[in-house]
Amino acid sequence: MRANPADLDTRRPSAGTGLSDYWKHILVSSDYQYGCPIAAAAGGHEAPEARAIAGEVFARWERRLVRNAIEHGAPEPVGAGFATMAIASVEGAVVMSIAAGSVEPIDRVSTQLIELLGHRLRTGRE
Repeated sequence: MRANPADLDTRRPSAGTGLSDYWKHILVSSDYQYGCPIAAAAGGHEAPEARAIAGEVFARWERRLVRNAIEHGAPEPVGAGFATMAIASVEGAVVMSIAAGSVEPIDRVSTQLIELLGHRLRTGRE
């Protein structure tokens, strides 16, 4: 099944697959042709309305991740920082995966994000 790039904002990975598995599926099933349309819209100078919408989508993703981190015991500043870093890291890993024709960047980023958040939650550091 090929992914439809227009569906990427509304489709959510299931609890059993996780975000990295979701992106690996998108990348592999599209033969590394599909990246994130939200990131593409954010960089598009020809369509300022698309850029504004992309900004709204990124903000929505950040809010979701912040809420999730707080629900798991992170202080709000830790959750906010982690959310921004997670989105930026995953978006970068998607681009790197496309360029490399490999999901290794996604795997490495996923591993590091899980370890970092786990460490921050264990130590309670802001």
